[in-house]
Amino acid sequence: TGKEVVDLVVTEMGIFKPTGTCFKIIKLADGVSLSDLKIENDIIMKYLIGILTFISYLESFSQKKTDIVGVYHEAGIAGDGGGGVNYYILENNNFIILAYATVIYGKWEVKDNHTLTLYPNITPSFKIYGRYNPNIKEGAKIMFQNFETGNTFIQINGKEEFMPVFNEDANCISYPSVANFSKKIESIALAMNLSYQDSMKEEYKFQVHDNYNDFVAIYHSNKDTYRPFIFQITPNGLTSNRGKLMKKMPLKTIEEEEKKYITEIQQSFEAGRNYLYSNHLYNFFDKYDIEIDKRYIFDKNKNAYYDKLNYKQNEENEEKDYNRDTFLYKYLELPCIEKVKKQINITKQTLFYATCK
Repeated sequence: TGKEVVDLVVTEMGIFKPTGTCFKIIKLADGVSLSDLKIENDIIMKYLIGILTFISYLESFSQKKTDIVGVYHEAGIAGDGGGGVNYYILENNNFIILAYATVIYGKWEVKDNHTLTLYPNITPSFKIYGRYNPNIKEGAKIMFQNFETGNTFIQINGKEEFMPVFNEDANCISYPSVANFSKKIESIALAMNLSYQDSMKEEYKFQVHDNYNDFVAIYHSNKDTYRPFIFQITPNGLTSNRGKLMKKMPLKTIEEEEKKYITEIQQSFEAGRNYLYSNHLYNFFDKYDIEIDKRYIFDKNKNAYYDKLNYKQNEENEEKDYNRDTFLYKYLELPCIEKVKKQINITKQTLFYATCK
């Protein structure tokens, strides 16, 4: 920014280099002499004023971009389950949005010096997480989340046809949707319809760790993808498309615990959140909400974490409280080794059949 932005000025009279309030002649155009420059001194001054104005604009833009950084709060509405939304606009062009049961991370950009656009990270359509479960002596099990929301298919070990996960128009679906398999799972492929051509499917192939036998598969439909958030930049803060003004609070004014939480979220997304924590009823918990490093002890024999103060012996086999977080399993994300668009063979039989009686 500033004067270092403009290195050379090219005009019909030649090439010049700004040096403070003067111009150094680098090369004159053909037919132009020094006397011409003296005669046209007023023109030179106009160029100088124009360049300085341009430099001032760039400095102003840079300052404007810096001024965006901060925290903005949007008040909640009745029934939203929380206290509104906090927008953290960070210095490295990252942003974090925190709301009730929601964390959104991505990149921000200033356009035309008055529009702020937040671009959320795009989530893959399928993710699979796995762990070794010492209680499963043979075979494996997979819990399927959100698969009833789209036409999705599964193939185990690459030897059979793809099977629809749910029947068409599935409803009255019980939670959790868990399927047991009698054989060891060595590979998993998931597929979904492509909206623009139903005969073609998008297939994801996942590599399975040698001893994993307990899995969680998650489907993210297009409806789960957040659109960009757009705000107008004003002298008083940011204005949303609903006309609400959000005043800026400097990042340095938020509490230390909040700063630490934001930093941890950012580090988690940048490193790739490659884990899930779940209780035995498949309620998933965030690592930072449960303070896994402070409250829990790892039990190697059960391959699980338990709350060192509140855990009851064998409660994972008896406890019916869906929200209880005193005994947790850690699932690690499986690598997706291939993503292709292709035609697949599909069975008529479905993995789950759910319909209201």
